[in-house]
Amino acid sequence: MRTSGSGGWAAMVVEVVGVGYAQGWDPAARVPWRPIPVTEARERDTEGLPYVVVYRTAGRAAPLEVRHVSWRDHYVGVWVYDARGRRVEQWDLRLLDDPARLLGSRRAAHITVPGVGEEDRWLDRPTSPR
Repeated sequence: MRTSGSGGWAAMVVEVVGVGYAQGWDPAARVPWRPIPVTEARERDTEGLPYVVVYRTAGRAAPLEVRHVSWRDHYVGVWVYDARGRRVEQWDLRLLDDPARLLGSRRAAHITVPGVGEEDRWLDRPTSPR
Protein backbone atom coordinates (compact mmCIF):
# COMPACT_ATOMS: atom_id res chain seq x y z
CA MET A 1 0.00 0.00 0.00
CA ARG A 2 1.35 3.39 -0.94
CA THR A 3 0.12 6.81 0.09
CA SER A 4 0.87 10.14 -1.47
CA GLY A 5 -0.45 13.57 -0.82
CA SER A 6 0.00 17.29 -0.76
CA GLY A 7 -1.99 20.16 0.57
CA GLY A 8 -3.57 18.17 3.40
CA TRP A 9 -5.00 15.26 1.41
CA ALA A 10 -3.76 11.72 0.92
CA ALA A 11 -4.54 9.18 -1.75
CA MET A 12 -4.13 5.48 -1.14
CA VAL A 13 -3.17 3.18 -4.00
CA VAL A 14 -4.08 -0.45 -3.36
CA GLU A 15 -3.70 -3.27 -5.84
CA VAL A 16 -6.88 -5.32 -6.22
CA VAL A 17 -5.94 -8.96 -6.74
CA GLY A 18 -9.30 -10.68 -6.43
CA VAL A 19 -12.88 -9.99 -7.42
CA GLY A 20 -15.72 -12.28 -6.40
CA TYR A 21 -19.48 -12.27 -6.88
CA ALA A 22 -22.38 -13.47 -4.76
CA GLN A 23 -26.13 -13.16 -4.38
CA GLY A 24 -25.66 -11.23 -1.14
CA TRP A 25 -23.32 -10.26 1.68
CA ASP A 26 -23.33 -11.40 5.31
CA PRO A 27 -22.28 -8.25 7.20
CA ALA A 28 -21.86 -10.00 10.56
CA ALA A 29 -19.49 -12.66 9.24
CA ARG A 30 -18.14 -10.34 6.51
CA VAL A 31 -18.35 -13.05 3.87
CA PRO A 32 -20.21 -13.47 0.59
CA TRP A 33 -23.65 -15.14 0.81
CA ARG A 34 -24.20 -17.73 -1.92
CA PRO A 35 -21.17 -17.06 -4.15
CA ILE A 36 -21.86 -17.09 -7.91
CA PRO A 37 -19.64 -17.25 -11.01
CA VAL A 38 -18.99 -14.14 -13.09
CA THR A 39 -21.35 -15.43 -15.82
CA GLU A 40 -24.26 -15.51 -13.38
CA ALA A 41 -23.32 -12.06 -12.04
CA ARG A 42 -23.47 -10.73 -15.62
CA GLU A 43 -26.90 -12.34 -16.10
CA ARG A 44 -28.17 -10.84 -12.85
CA ASP A 45 -26.80 -7.45 -13.88
CA THR A 46 -28.57 -7.62 -17.25
CA GLU A 47 -31.84 -8.70 -15.61
CA GLY A 48 -31.56 -6.04 -12.89
CA LEU A 49 -31.41 -8.64 -10.10
CA PRO A 50 -29.41 -7.92 -6.92
CA TYR A 51 -25.86 -9.21 -6.48
CA VAL A 52 -22.65 -8.15 -4.76
CA VAL A 53 -19.09 -7.64 -5.97
CA VAL A 54 -16.29 -8.22 -3.44
CA TYR A 55 -12.84 -6.69 -4.00
CA ARG A 56 -9.84 -8.17 -2.17
CA THR A 57 -6.09 -7.62 -2.01
CA ALA A 58 -3.19 -9.93 -1.16
CA GLY A 59 -2.27 -10.43 2.49
CA ARG A 60 -5.55 -9.15 3.88
CA ALA A 61 -8.43 -11.30 5.16
CA ALA A 62 -10.97 -8.47 5.14
CA PRO A 63 -12.31 -7.24 1.80
CA LEU A 64 -11.30 -3.83 0.50
CA GLU A 65 -14.78 -3.04 -0.72
CA VAL A 66 -18.18 -4.63 -1.23
CA ARG A 67 -20.56 -3.27 -3.86
CA HIS A 68 -24.26 -4.04 -3.58
CA VAL A 69 -25.87 -3.76 -7.03
CA SER A 70 -29.59 -3.79 -7.81
CA TRP A 71 -30.46 -2.04 -11.07
CA ARG A 72 -34.18 -2.80 -10.73
CA ASP A 73 -34.07 -0.74 -7.52
CA HIS A 74 -31.86 1.90 -9.19
CA TYR A 75 -29.28 1.28 -6.48
CA VAL A 76 -25.57 0.68 -5.92
CA GLY A 77 -24.18 0.62 -2.38
CA VAL A 78 -20.45 0.67 -1.67
CA TRP A 79 -19.08 -0.51 1.67
CA VAL A 80 -15.38 0.10 2.38
CA TYR A 81 -13.58 -1.99 5.02
CA ASP A 82 -10.35 -1.37 6.90
CA ALA A 83 -7.68 -4.07 7.37
CA ARG A 84 -9.35 -5.23 10.61
CA GLY A 85 -12.65 -5.90 8.85
CA ARG A 86 -14.53 -2.86 10.16
CA ARG A 87 -16.85 -1.07 7.75
CA VAL A 88 -15.43 2.44 7.76
CA GLU A 89 -17.22 4.07 4.86
CA GLN A 90 -20.51 3.65 3.03
CA TRP A 91 -21.79 5.15 -0.21
CA ASP A 92 -25.43 4.91 -1.30
CA LEU A 93 -25.88 5.73 -4.98
CA ARG A 94 -29.30 5.91 -6.65
CA LEU A 95 -30.20 6.48 -10.27
CA LEU A 96 -32.82 9.19 -10.64
CA ASP A 97 -35.43 9.61 -13.38
CA ASP A 98 -32.72 10.19 -15.98
CA PRO A 99 -29.97 7.51 -16.15
CA ALA A 100 -27.42 10.31 -16.45
CA ARG A 101 -28.43 11.61 -13.00
CA LEU A 102 -27.02 9.89 -9.94
CA LEU A 103 -27.81 10.83 -6.36
CA GLY A 104 -25.18 9.90 -3.81
CA SER A 105 -24.74 10.04 -0.07
CA ARG A 106 -21.74 9.09 2.07
CA ARG A 107 -21.27 8.00 5.66
CA ALA A 108 -17.97 7.49 7.42
CA ALA A 109 -17.74 5.47 10.62
CA HIS A 110 -16.28 6.79 13.83
CA ILE A 111 -14.96 3.50 15.11
CA THR A 112 -13.39 4.42 18.42
CA VAL A 113 -16.10 4.61 21.09
CA PRO A 114 -14.88 5.32 24.65
CA GLY A 115 -15.66 2.45 27.00
CA VAL A 116 -17.03 0.26 24.22
CA GLY A 117 -14.07 -0.68 22.03
CA GLU A 118 -13.20 -0.50 18.39
CA GLU A 119 -16.07 -2.11 16.51
CA ASP A 120 -18.26 -1.30 13.58
CA ARG A 121 -21.04 0.82 15.13
CA TRP A 122 -23.56 0.57 12.30
CA LEU A 123 -26.56 -1.68 12.65
CA ASP A 124 -25.87 -4.08 9.82
CA ARG A 125 -28.73 -5.86 8.14
CA PRO A 126 -28.41 -8.84 5.77
CA THR A 127 -28.30 -7.73 2.16
CA SER A 128 -29.57 -10.94 0.62
CA PRO A 129 -32.39 -10.78 -1.93
CA ARG A 130 -35.85 -10.75 -0.39
